[in-house]
Amino acid sequence: GDGETYPTYNGWLMYEFSGDSGVGQGKGQGIQSFGGTWSAISPAGTPVTAMAGVATSAPATSSGGSGTAGY
Repeated sequence: GDGETYPTYNGWLMYEFSGDSGVGQGKGQGIQSFGGTWSAISPAGTPVTAMAGVATSAPATSSGGSGTAGY
């Protein structure tokens, strides 16, 4: 490994979208990249399809997640 620790939930790595600059943002929601569609997850571990009160617009391209924190 690289000596870093990364947060997980039920064994899944958690990521923070690089386009989000604060708590409650979800600009990476629904982006298709790295062979799949990225989604926030609920406490039950299911994908969140709509995020009430959260901006979900995303840029045309994405630099991906930073790997340092989770939604």
